[in-house]
Amino acid sequence: MTEDNYRPRSPDFSLPPPQQPHILASPVTSYTSPFFNSYQQYQRPNPGRVSQQYVPPYQPDSDMARRSSRLAQSEHIPAPEPMPEAIQPMPEPIAMAPVAIKPEIHQEMQELPPAPTSAGIEVKTKFPVARIKRIMQADEDVGKVAQVTPIAVSKALELFMISLVTKAAQEARDRNSKRVTASHLKQAVAKDEVLDFLADIIAKVPDQPAGRKHEDDGSDQNEGRRKRGGRRPKDESEQSVIHARTYIERLNSILSEEARGPAPHPCVAYAASSQVFVTVTKLALSYYDEGLLRSATIFFNTLIDAEVDGVVDNRLFARALVDLVRRAEKKSTEVEGRLVELLFGIANNIRLQPVILPAWFVPRGTPVAQDSDSQAPSGTEYAGATRKDEFPLFYLLVDYVHHDGRAGDFARTGLLYLIETASRSKNLEKWLIESDLATLMATGLGALYSQLGK
Repeated sequence: MTEDNYRPRSPDFSLPPPQQPHILASPVTSYTSPFFNSYQQYQRPNPGRVSQQYVPPYQPDSDMARRSSRLAQSEHIPAPEPMPEAIQPMPEPIAMAPVAIKPEIHQEMQELPPAPTSAGIEVKTKFPVARIKRIMQADEDVGKVAQVTPIAVSKALELFMISLVTKAAQEARDRNSKRVTASHLKQAVAKDEVLDFLADIIAKVPDQPAGRKHEDDGSDQNEGRRKRGGRRPKDESEQSVIHARTYIERLNSILSEEARGPAPHPCVAYAASSQVFVTVTKLALSYYDEGLLRSATIFFNTLIDAEVDGVVDNRLFARALVDLVRRAEKKSTEVEGRLVELLFGIANNIRLQPVILPAWFVPRGTPVAQDSDSQAPSGTEYAGATRKDEFPLFYLLVDYVHHDGRAGDFARTGLLYLIETASRSKNLEKWLIESDLATLMATGLGALYSQLGK
């Protein structure tokens, strides 16, 4: 029988398997070890004989299977079996000498402070993505804005505010202060080089006054001067200014958002019908605050541009705006320019719609027929040359004719619009002829031309 046609016979499972003696593979074991049973005889394995593996009775590739089995048998090396646990030697424990810790090191280990826990800040409000997108689209240099760009900008603003407030809170905590103030924000910005772009803004923030109580003692400012739980009048005034400014800014935001959309504008109409402008004027004149006055000018400008009935043709609105421009303290050129811009807006509306002129111009004499060529009746001559109460808008513009910058430009253009309107109103034309317009204009323009040489 040759190797090519040899096929092993199927094994017979009817008889029990023969007892195989235990073979030790460890070289350290002895064949005469007392751990072996006396009735078991050790048989050395025959190195020349290769155990025959079982081959299934049918394989599709029988020749390849026989060849693979022979190669696997020739390359197979039996792995040594692990030694029983009873025979393996146990390692002897190494005796370690006790190490004495110095008392100084032990004391330092006890005095180490615990690791600071990073408390995350949960922000419930987010920056408005839609408003950020509108601001970006309002820039002429910006083209199309991707959908993810405003979201990324909103998240960046949120992280920036969290970082800034956290640093300011740390400054307040280092000084044992109970609240974060503007001085803490200023100190936090000054210490961080990344926030150097805010240097111009924090330069306007005043430092902590020397007269106040220091925050190092853990008490609030001027806490010792308070009696019977009363608050200082100065604090109440500051809080009132902040509240008034916040409410007017919120009102401006609502009206501006509505004015950008299509008509109708119910919020603007309600602000005109409910005469909110009277309250805004009283608030702006009650507190001598530049920010509050700036917010009031934005509110009036929004109502003028909205072109809603009951605003520019309302005498009460005219009185409120004239009082605001006349009595407001003009501490900066910016506020002055905003106030004169309101007067220019009214003059432009009068030029486009002469019907609204009676709300701003109220002559004392008997008026003549409007837009007619009839002569004025006898006995209707004006008594005085200066009558500011009859046309206060005109005299307010004359006061700024000699100014340079935005205020002067708005004033001169507004006067031109009013004089142009006089050609369509006989009452205004007669009033301009008999008023001191020539004297005032000559004086103002002469003062303006005298500054050209500078």
